[in-house]
Amino acid sequence: MRTTLICCLIIAQTLAGASEVGLLRLPAGGLQPQVTADAQGGLHVVYLAGEPMAAEVFYVRRAAGAGEWSAPLRVNSQPKAAIAMGTVRGAHLALGRDGRVHVAWLGSAAAQPRPADGSMPMLYARLDAGATAFTEQRNLVNKASGLDGGGSIAADATGQVHVVWHAMAGAKDEAGRGVFISSSSDDGATFGPELLAQDAAVGVCACCGLAAAAADGRVAVLYRAAAGNTQRDAVLLTTSDRKRWRGTSLQPWPLDQCPMSTAALVPLDKGRWLSAWQTGPQVWWSEIAANGKPGREIAAPGEAKGRKHPALALQRDGRVLFAWSEGTGWNKGGTIHWQEFDAKGKAVGAAGRADGLQAWSLPAVAPWGESFALIY
Repeated sequence: MRTTLICCLIIAQTLAGASEVGLLRLPAGGLQPQVTADAQGGLHVVYLAGEPMAAEVFYVRRAAGAGEWSAPLRVNSQPKAAIAMGTVRGAHLALGRDGRVHVAWLGSAAAQPRPADGSMPMLYARLDAGATAFTEQRNLVNKASGLDGGGSIAADATGQVHVVWHAMAGAKDEAGRGVFISSSSDDGATFGPELLAQDAAVGVCACCGLAAAAADGRVAVLYRAAAGNTQRDAVLLTTSDRKRWRGTSLQPWPLDQCPMSTAALVPLDKGRWLSAWQTGPQVWWSEIAANGKPGREIAAPGEAKGRKHPALALQRDGRVLFAWSEGTGWNKGGTIHWQEFDAKGKAVGAAGRADGLQAWSLPAVAPWGESFALIY
């Protein structure tokens, strides 16, 4: 039986110059979408469904101009191998060489295989050559165990695939955590051992997610630090060789507890990145230069109250769609909001809003035709 995403076009902004945004609902029970667009304008989505602590990972795609979505494919080869609870530990996807789909997620308590010490695995699977099924899930954790918050995945057109997570790297607290990366140069057929991906010991917020992106031989990771267990800055790590990393604090946040945040990264050209993160009750986005220097910090418009889970999408003409959630909490849903910006970072039209964001979920955005798709 074919299951489709419910799609409706809405006017996201009402002032002159604003574009339409396609608002897409996941199938019943679908949570935590992650979406990316391919070179032909098609959309690829992974999402979670099922029990919050023992969820399934599903994948759907929609070719440009197609009238419906493909039948969902289950990504995890072992049932109930993912975690939706907490909103930060779900699946991430990336498109690699020839548009191949790669997916990584943090394993559930029942997930196999596991690291040698029996701790939580970081799992990976890729779409097979026929695009009909996913390969058997694999654990990529060797020594960097002690996962809590979610990981991410990035890939490029040269066959490089990078899975990133954070785990214990020293002292047994958040200040002793580190970011780790396991990389493949053969389209995910094999991965090397994980390497520490930090230039300074600033810790990692244990139950926060992170975001990874790759382009032109470069890799970037946006994560939440935990220096002294009290400083929760958003930090961007960049590298061109995966040996030397440069870390840049994008915005300070003095805080002595975990905010359970997520982040977003979009690669630009010439070593530049678009990044989005949370600080306090507000969400922000900025362009990061090739030298790691952040540009102007742009906040979501209006009063900042309980904003989380930012998402970014970039159109070919430089327009940006910035989306986020509001009012969510532990086992509590909320609303999604979005604002379009022009290539110079100026807001275009009025912000959009939609009800019905489920507990443990968040929005995802991607370019779609000449406008944008927003999935929740």
